[in-house]
Amino acid sequence: MIDLLSKIKILVPENIYIKNPKSSELEMRIVEHSILLIESIGIYNSTFRKLGVKIGSNENSIYRFLKVSCCCI
Repeated sequence: MIDLLSKIKILVPENIYIKNPKSSELEMRIVEHSILLIESIGIYNSTFRKLGVKIGSNENSIYRFLKVSCCCI
């Protein structure tokens, strides 16, 4: 799975987000581990709390990332 993730490139038009999700290590971990968590336990069993445990951060950092990244959609 990790090899697959290293080969995937998701291009998002710049006008869709306020802040580039690749701009910090935490944000990159949020994106990467979100994909891995959904792949391992499914989208309906995934929570921000479980993701926070995986990335070693709290839920608030995930909420802030989503609010800043996705508020223009």
